[in-house]
Formats: sequence, C-alpha cells, structure tokens
Amino acid sequence: MSVFLNVKPETLGVVDDKYLGLLYSRVWSGDVVTYSYADLAQWETSEEYPINAVPADAKLRELVGSVLDEIEAVTNLEFKEVISDAHIDIFVNTKLHENGFAGQAVGPNGSGGYAAVAAQEPIIRTLYHEILHAVGLSHPDLTILPDNVQSGQVTIMYPANAIGYEDGYLKSFTPTDLLAHDIETLQQVYGINKSSSGNDDYFFDTADVYYEGLFDAGGTDTIHILD
Repeated sequence: MSVFLNVKPETLGVVDDKYLGLLYSRVWSGDVVTYSYADLAQWETSEEYPINAVPADAKLRELVGSVLDEIEAVTNLEFKEVISDAHIDIFVNTKLHENGFAGQAVGPNGSGGYAAVAAQEPIIRTLYHEILHAVGLSHPDLTILPDNVQSGQVTIMYPANAIGYEDGYLKSFTPTDLLAHDIETLQQVYGINKSSSGNDDYFFDTADVYYEGLFDAGGTDTIHILD
C-alpha cells in the first residue's frame, strides 16, 4: 500500500465554517485521484465494521464512472483507474445490509480510503454519498455550519436516516446528482472547472424527476423544459 499525500483543508485556504462544516480534517493533495476495483484483500473485517468485499460488476462500474464524471465536471479533479495502490478502493460490502447500512466509506488518509455499497445496484444517492466521503466530504457538522446550509435540500451528505424529515419536503425525493453545497465545498478544495464557460443548453423533461444542483462557469445559458 502506498502512502498518499493529504492535507488539511485550511492548508488550501479553506477557513469558512460554511465549508469546513462539510469537510473531514484531511483531503487529497493534488488534482489527480486514483481509484481501483481490484485491490480488496487489504480491507480487514472487524466486529464494528464487518467487511466481505466483492468486486463491482460492470453495471456498478458504469454508475461509479458517471459519479466521477460529475465530480470532474465541477472541479479540477481528474480520476484515474489503477490496478492497485489507489487513493480510493471501490467495492460491494455484502455485510452492510446485516447492520442496516446502505454504504460505508473511509476518507482521505495516509494509507488510502475506500467507498463501499451494500449491493451491485445501489440507490444513486448512496453511491454519491460514499464516493464524496472518500474524496473528503463529511456528514454535516451542525455545530459550525450556518443555518442556510443545514439542509438535505443543499447537500447529499446528510446520513440517509436524516433524509425525508424536513417538514415532509424531502419524503418523496432523493437526490439524483450533486447538490448545490456539495459542489461549492468540492470546489473550495479541488478548484473550479471553468470549461463550461461558453453558451450552454440544459434540457429537463417533465416526465422525469430531478433533484440536483446545476453548475455553469459562465456564458449565456438556456434551460429547456420539455413536455
């Protein structure tokens, strides 16, 4: 296992509680984060966190790819797949359901982290949540987060059992993409991808349900609502 560089968010100039309240004490250093589906034997099981690591199948890998693409689209991060010694290992942990969990993750540290889900076909919110843990986002720290970002409506990082209980507003919704404060916080530590600074068109179909943030770096943009 390689030893990876990780830094405190404050080292990168992040000092606002609005962002520190959604970050672990460490994030990955640099713009390239590696990930692997193959290097699973190192993750030992324990009584508190039992692990039975199963490789992700092709469909799950496709979903992971879409999540990583969305993170790359709003930040300067680049994700690269490797065989071993990755920053982040991604796998299915079949033991999670036994303890009532849909996912599990270890964030940035000196020996690498991981993102695990309980099944090969996870709820997309769960996959986002665990991968964001693995790149450095934490559950919201309500002791320091300003009131206007203490909401599951702006961050996907609330624990699953906390979603759906905000005045009934979220009971019929689950995020389908990064939310606004997730995007802002990622950009604080990994920079802003400004490639979407031209004139862009965004299409949404009334037949589908969307619950997501939308980031664009500039230009004259048009949102199309399709019936």
